[in-house]
Amino acid sequence: MQPRPLETHINVTDKAYDAIKYFYCVKAPADFEAKIQHLSPNLEMMLIFNFGAPIRVSFADLGFNGLQIGRVSAIGPIRKMLNYEVLPGTDMIIAVFNPNGFYRLMQLPMDEIGEESIINPDPLLNITGFNALWQSLYDLPSLDERILSGNRFV
Repeated sequence: MQPRPLETHINVTDKAYDAIKYFYCVKAPADFEAKIQHLSPNLEMMLIFNFGAPIRVSFADLGFNGLQIGRVSAIGPIRKMLNYEVLPGTDMIIAVFNPNGFYRLMQLPMDEIGEESIINPDPLLNITGFNALWQSLYDLPSLDERILSGNRFV
């Protein structure tokens, strides 16, 4: 039987709830067989911290065409089916924002991000903070510590 990825839904603290609805985490073991997953269209914005290899993504019924989730990526609102590949060793934390939470954190309206775009927020905002946060989270040994540390920045 093939190992399954560990998928975890984590509610946030009261303070972070103003901006973030919840965290969704995916961790696949090293012996996991790559699998395509799908996310239905929704109007949520997500900030993804990927601690494994880049993840291929595509929209609707298009094949994989070079779009990837790198270390830090923002995506949304998703208006077409999102397809993504879970690889052996996948290790991601996805912050799913409340409707106005993305704007409060980024000072950027959701509609300014293309509906089929995966963006690195640092160059978009002309900062280095999200990649620095990625590095501080990467250095932590457990998911619980990563989530607690990430909550402090919201």
